[in-house]
Amino acid sequence: MIYILGTGYIAQAYAKYFIINSIPYRMISRKEVLYTNPITLAGFLNTAKPELLINAAGYVASGASVYDEHKLACIYSNGVFPGFIGELCQSMNIPWIHVSSGDVFTPSDTHAYTENDKPNNTKDYYNNSKIIGEDLLEKYSTAYICRFRRIFNNKDHPKNYITRASKQSFAFTEIGSITNIDDGVKASIQLWDNKAPTGTYNIVNTGIVDVRELLSILVKHKLRVDIPSIISYGKLMLDNSKINSIIPMIDVNESLQNCIKNWNP
Repeated sequence: MIYILGTGYIAQAYAKYFIINSIPYRMISRKEVLYTNPITLAGFLNTAKPELLINAAGYVASGASVYDEHKLACIYSNGVFPGFIGELCQSMNIPWIHVSSGDVFTPSDTHAYTENDKPNNTKDYYNNSKIIGEDLLEKYSTAYICRFRRIFNNKDHPKNYITRASKQSFAFTEIGSITNIDDGVKASIQLWDNKAPTGTYNIVNTGIVDVRELLSILVKHKLRVDIPSIISYGKLMLDNSKINSIIPMIDVNESLQNCIKNWNP
């Protein structure tokens, strides 16, 4: 049985994949199992004996200031907690997927970050906490550390980047690399299914996105009525050649256009 820790947006995307593909799974909430307690988590894993564990749990809020106000929760949930999972899964030989973030890097107009680059985005507690989580997992051989960024698909949702881009009053120019969450989930599962080497993977769609082009498409399909003011913030590019050599990722602009054409409000 495959177990998913968490019940949020990304956990639901994994559940959707398993349902579509008739794969047995269970989604575990903290009300059912207080998995953030390492002793409780150890007992659960020892009893459940997952063939695959997915950590889609974490501290998520809106805005960097919120993270800074809840530093302990942020650092524990996104940093320390994955370390507990890593230690337990290593000792029990359980393969697992840890959902991380491509925003562990700062924007660069010249460099596409690879998995060998050291994360450098330490400007707020959220990014710091994700970096801590990745650092703690480097020594474990059972973890797939999967970096998604600015996730989207064709279903309207507050955490969907298309939804956000269609409603926010401003947008950052040259977004760079982003992830169709359905493609990302599929790729991460196939890493495990194909017995690919564990480690860190930049799971983003191939190519980069310019926000001006995205906004123009949104206006064309009547998901926006105007082009908002643009704030130049630089683009963040992630090199996806590692995942692409194992599981081909489709072009991001093609994926975006397909999602917008088939938008499900």
